[in-house]
Amino acid sequence: MSDLLQLGANGIRLYQSALKTVSNNIANASTPGYSRQTTVISEATPVPLDRFYVGTGALVDRIARAYDGALEASLRDSSSDLSAQGPMIAYTNRVLDIFGSQAVGLTDALDKFFTAAENLSVDPASSTLRTLFLNEAEGLASRFNELSGQVERAADDSQAMIEQDVADLNGLGEQLVRVNQQLGRKLSEDAQPAALLDQRDSILRDMAAIAKLNIETNDAGQVTVKLGGSSDNNLFVTAARSYDLSATFATNNAGNVTFTLDATGANRVIAGPSSGTLAGAVTFRAQVLQPSTSALDTLAQTFADEVNTIHQQGLDANGNRGGELFSIDPAATHVAGSISVALTNPATVATAESIRVANASTNLSNAYGRISYTAQPSVANYQIRFDTDTTYSIFDSAGNQV
Repeated sequence: MSDLLQLGANGIRLYQSALKTVSNNIANASTPGYSRQTTVISEATPVPLDRFYVGTGALVDRIARAYDGALEASLRDSSSDLSAQGPMIAYTNRVLDIFGSQAVGLTDALDKFFTAAENLSVDPASSTLRTLFLNEAEGLASRFNELSGQVERAADDSQAMIEQDVADLNGLGEQLVRVNQQLGRKLSEDAQPAALLDQRDSILRDMAAIAKLNIETNDAGQVTVKLGGSSDNNLFVTAARSYDLSATFATNNAGNVTFTLDATGANRVIAGPSSGTLAGAVTFRAQVLQPSTSALDTLAQTFADEVNTIHQQGLDANGNRGGELFSIDPAATHVAGSISVALTNPATVATAESIRVANASTNLSNAYGRISYTAQPSVANYQIRFDTDTTYSIFDSAGNQV
């Protein structure tokens, strides 16, 4: 009878433990990183009785997590892939807004510049139109500068994000080492506290959101983490220590970002992450930011060169050859950010072209040119001979050049 009472009391205590586990699951239903726990019940050791063994009831073997390693790994990988899309989409939309904006984009400024040039060509002598033309040229140069500055700020922000992600990843690596050290006190993962294993998996999920991970787990539940590939060159966290990750940015190429592990020691250069927020930011810089910056600089350089070529072919209000309308600082990192108007005096704007004389059959213009001169008293019957379209020589009646 006493054995029956003892078995019943043990059963009550056992199910009280199971109810505590259920209560703990309910209380932590909204706790980040918490894994549902189950009470694992096993048979107590039977005792011999004559020729038989008599059961002695049941006991709590352990409190286990409702955990599937394969599902957890799949969740980390999917989360890492999804996280890469966030920075890529956000920063790309930002660049699109910069170039497509009516207030900042180039279309409106270009239209105003060419309209001012067209109006000036109708009345080249107008000082008002010359001033307006210079103002629109300055407005266009400022628009190039503003665009370049906006793109540069996007580059700075994406760089700051990468640096913050690297710092966060290094911090998580140090946390994981401390968890690994605590896990090393047990020989089996089944014997580990469920809360400690939850902490380990939560850290790994946070790391995977930043960069692609390659994870190996030993019998005690300690993990070795490699960034990206499985090569030892990618070793980031072991059971004993973590190796700091660092990022280096090229000065003249926004898409060139170099990642290094243990920069103060082995200095291992690794490939850029293939997923996670780090990969998204790096992909944006390589596939969107760098081409956009290069295209804007090329456009600014080509525009300045072409306009300057046309302007230098004309004559200003004083009859002098036109100079450069736009100037670019050769020492500047970005052409679009340094383009400016080289002229300050409206009279130096070249609005006319030097006279050219062509045969009637090829001269499609209705304009006529007239040359007047005063003959020397002792010489008559001058002749004018054109050497080229723009140069000529004067000869007297004896054929001598005057």
